[in-house]
Order: sequence, then C-alpha cells, then structure tokens
Amino acid sequence: MKITPSVIDAMVKAGCTPEQLAAFIRAADEDDKEAKAHRREKNRIYQQNHRARQQSKRLQSDVSADLFPDGLEGSPTPPPKTLNLSPPSSLRSSGDVHARMEFLTDFWPTYPNKVGKPDALKSWLKARQDTDLETIMAGLDRYVHKADDRPWCNPATWLNQQRWTDQPAAVVPRQQAPPPPRNGMLAALERSRKRALDDEHDGPTIEASNVNRDRYGASQGVFSLAPPKRE
Repeated sequence: MKITPSVIDAMVKAGCTPEQLAAFIRAADEDDKEAKAHRREKNRIYQQNHRARQQSKRLQSDVSADLFPDGLEGSPTPPPKTLNLSPPSSLRSSGDVHARMEFLTDFWPTYPNKVGKPDALKSWLKARQDTDLETIMAGLDRYVHKADDRPWCNPATWLNQQRWTDQPAAVVPRQQAPPPPRNGMLAALERSRKRALDDEHDGPTIEASNVNRDRYGASQGVFSLAPPKRE
C-alpha cells in the first residue's frame, strides 16, 4: 500500500496518535516489501520455466535430428550432434534440490573427514534415493562416536558402501598381561648381588676385627699395642 499525504491527513483528522501513525507506516512498509519480494519470486519462477521450455525445445530438436538424419524433406544429412541427456540445473526436481540442502545443512557439517565434497554430494544424492535422512544421520552419529582408532573414511566411500548400516562392536577394555616369569638363575644372582651390597655397606664389625687379630696377628708378626705388665 502506498502512503500518500492525503492518507496521513485523513488519519490525523480521525484522531490517530503519532504512535498509531508510526505503526501504520511500518506495517505499510512491510506489506510493500512482501509485495516486492513476491513479484521478484514470481518473475524468477517465470524465467526459470522459460529457460526450461527453451532447453526442452533444444533437446527435442537434437533427438529429432538423430532420429531423422535426412530430414523430413530429404535434405542433406547434417553433421552428427552429441545428444546430452543430462538435465540442466533449471530442470532439477524439487526432491533433488531438497536433498542438496540436506547435504549442506545436515550431512556435511557433521561428517568429521571433510574431503572430496563434489564426489560426496553425488554419492549423497544417490543414497537419498533409497534411504531416508533419519536413517543415514543415525548411522553417521554412531560412526562419529566410534571408539576404535581406525582412520576416517572418505565421505563418498562411506556413502557408497552404505556404512550407515554398520553396527560397531562394543569396546572391551584391555586386561594387563601378568609379568613374565623370571629365570631362577637370574633371581639367584640378583639375591647374591644384593647380599654382597648389604655386606659392603655395613662393613666389618668390631667382634670380627678382634677375632681376625687374635687368629692371624701372631703369625703375621703383629704385636699388641697394650703396655707390658710390670713385675
């Protein structure tokens, strides 16, 4: 709705407050924006359908040229043409567009190993023809939270192999292996070495020193340092 000065004057004469006038102008502005957006969308759809019709005509012309190479009136054979049967982007179905949006908003942000995006998109569109979104995303959630240390698959490989159907096994905690039995001879050598270290650390006792002196002192010419007794 276009707001003219006469409309404003009429609202003022009707006793509208400034707040009501401001609210009315905002509402009219929003309606105008929505109308413009609607016209743009309508024009876009018209242009899209027009391009699709033109592409369909060219496709039919190519097919007719291949089926009737001499023409309907016996005209010379035209040069061979390459028939492209792949639908252009303007002819994509609504389901295809919806699947592409799912790939961009659901699958790709969630997948941990983001490599080969174009191949992954092709595999996604193929997978979505047979499997619903909830099933694939549930399998992806299990895969993202896997507990093993295997490397991540490429997203295209994961989709082509239907890995969302995998059921990973539960992880069993590893038990610590008991220590290997020690060799008896090595254990005996260790005990002997420990006793030798203990004896070396403690040193000879006073009693052992006296016994050795009494036993070997006389034969080795060792005399006692005590003063001789007086008669």
